[in-house]
Amino acid sequence: MILNKYFISTFVEIKIFKMGFESFVTERLAAITETLNAYNTNAKTIAELPAQNTLDPSSLIHVSRGGVSEKLAIQKIIDSILSYQFNKLISVSGDITVAGNTVTVPAAAWVMDNVNYHTNTDTVFTVPFAELGYTRTDFIVADKFNTIYRVAGPETQGVSPAPNQPIDTVYITKIEVTDLSLANPEPPFIGEEFKLKSESNDLIVNYPDAVIEQILLPDNRNSISLTNIVTDIKSTQVATEFMYSGKSHFVKNNSGRVVTVWHNAGTGNVKYSFPNSQNYKLKPGEVIEFSLNVSNSSNVKNEYVGAIIATTDEVPEGSINKYSTLSTVMSYVLTGISFAVGTPIIATDTILAAFGKIQKQITDIIAGKQVVDTQIEVGANSNVLNTWHGQTILFTANCTITVPATLNTSLMFPFRTLTGVTVSWAITAPFTWEITPINTTEKTVGHFMRRGNTNTIILDQ
Repeated sequence: MILNKYFISTFVEIKIFKMGFESFVTERLAAITETLNAYNTNAKTIAELPAQNTLDPSSLIHVSRGGVSEKLAIQKIIDSILSYQFNKLISVSGDITVAGNTVTVPAAAWVMDNVNYHTNTDTVFTVPFAELGYTRTDFIVADKFNTIYRVAGPETQGVSPAPNQPIDTVYITKIEVTDLSLANPEPPFIGEEFKLKSESNDLIVNYPDAVIEQILLPDNRNSISLTNIVTDIKSTQVATEFMYSGKSHFVKNNSGRVVTVWHNAGTGNVKYSFPNSQNYKLKPGEVIEFSLNVSNSSNVKNEYVGAIIATTDEVPEGSINKYSTLSTVMSYVLTGISFAVGTPIIATDTILAAFGKIQKQITDIIAGKQVVDTQIEVGANSNVLNTWHGQTILFTANCTITVPATLNTSLMFPFRTLTGVTVSWAITAPFTWEITPINTTEKTVGHFMRRGNTNTIILDQ
């Protein structure tokens, strides 16, 4: 009987413990459920969240990298976009022209995968006409090898489809081709897709100082025109809201004098940068282009577009404009030379004019004064002729020789009469005899001379 009471007591205690544990678990489950229900009640989808009407660059978003959660500031996304130069054509230094089958693309600059490329000279290529009755659309593109080339499209008898643009190229323009002609290419697409037209308006720089440490650009304009007494510019000051990588910046020199554009100098937040790290001498009327680089916010630069030519050794000789080397100069032909004038050479004469004068002088000397060892026989009345100069005149028959009203300067010649021949002499004003001659009889040797450019005639016999 005592044993039964013991077991009954133990059973009651166990049951009470069990009831207490179950109550604890039930309470905890109820609390967890309540918490989860609260989460579920208060949780919101992205669409249910309040809108951030004004972008706060310091806002954070949740990202996952390799399964690991991280936070990312909106500002970092903005900085990455602004600093990256997307594939685009930056500039073409003139109009793309078509002449017959020849297409000429002036020097150009473009960017691909954040790297700048360019050509320094015209790219010229021949575009064949389409087959008879067909048309074709060709692309002109630029690649990562500083090369511009044509991509031919398929030829059709209807509307011609455009060709596929090759990978790693930048589109420049297209040309519509027929069996008889090439249409003028469409204007190339330059720079940012949403570039504001107001950017191209000039900011007139009319500062009272010759040396300008910084030029303030108060808005989105990207072109400055230098005037007044400016001799040096060093930098620009630009608000960040008007900055983006690849933005063109032009400097036009309308000052009438050479202006020095300094490399990496000045107090502005945007420095000018040249590939040779030297200051640039901007000639009157010259325009140069830069591309804005904001990849480093502490060192924003306007980078010069194109190559700086240090010497002519860096410029290949063209097919038309040649270097004046010794061999080239010696091979020039004298097209257009004139021998009409024999006056003295003066400092303002061209090479052709000088050569023409020299040749005329030589020709006149030869014609009027050169001594020629020949004989001329005269057997009839005659004037003294300029062609007798320096030659021996043989009088073969009786005759009268007359000094005409005009003779070459210093004309002279020897003469002799043959057997039985007599020569009479006559003279025409303004010339006069030094000594009036008598008739020249047979077998006489004599000498005729005009004294320089005077009117005196000397006859020795």
